[in-house]
Amino acid sequence: MAKIKEPVNPFYILLAVVGVAFFVTAFAYGAMTYRALQPAGARQIGNHELWNFLDLHGVQLLGVELGLLAGATYGAMWLDGYRLRQKPRESVSSTDDPTEAGPGGKIR
Repeated sequence: MAKIKEPVNPFYILLAVVGVAFFVTAFAYGAMTYRALQPAGARQIGNHELWNFLDLHGVQLLGVELGLLAGATYGAMWLDGYRLRQKPRESVSSTDDPTEAGPGGKIR
């Protein structure tokens, strides 16, 4: 029997993109914090626009990205469950005895 290829869950793509953005933002925010604790080395790096932006809006940006991650995670789980419920029911048990119920099967 040929295996049917399931469509890609678009929430997985969203999770990957937002996850990478969250990682980069969190790493940059951590580097900014470390830089603030090491003032001698900070002068050598210079002042970049990213540090200024993160200093002003870093916590809010991390919060928004975390919320997007939570929403995309919920959406991915919901869509997987929805698609699973829409599939036609296959035989519950591999045995020919209808009185034996497998996982999720009805007991007569």
